[in-house]
Amino acid sequence: MGKLPHIILSKKLKALQDPTRLKILSLLSKRPLCVCVITEALRLAQPTISRHLALLENAGFIQKERQGRMIIYAISPEDELAQRLLDVTLKETAKDPECAALSNHVEDETGGTLALLRRQEDPLTPRKKQQEMI
Repeated sequence: MGKLPHIILSKKLKALQDPTRLKILSLLSKRPLCVCVITEALRLAQPTISRHLALLENAGFIQKERQGRMIIYAISPEDELAQRLLDVTLKETAKDPECAALSNHVEDETGGTLALLRRQEDPLTPRKKQQEMI
């Protein structure tokens, strides 16, 4: 038997009650991001961000996809209820100056961060290149 509607709603609302998770959703509303970019933008520890992301994923607001060694998170509501809650949440967080500043930070910094991540994925990282020269 499936979960009762009030249980599902409660789970989704609990996921939205935390300010950090609202900021994460605001960031992800701009574009899919990896944990490292979210961690940098929010200035929180990676395990903390990962726990928040897992809760948002379990509540049906986001999905993750592995791309090489990175896991990319994106807004992906699992049902109509999640979509409606996201619509209201993102509309309200857009009014928040702190969320707007975070989104601008990610848009300004993403190119640099993604370039750094691409270098890390390069099989010839600077350390390996130095060792090859010796």
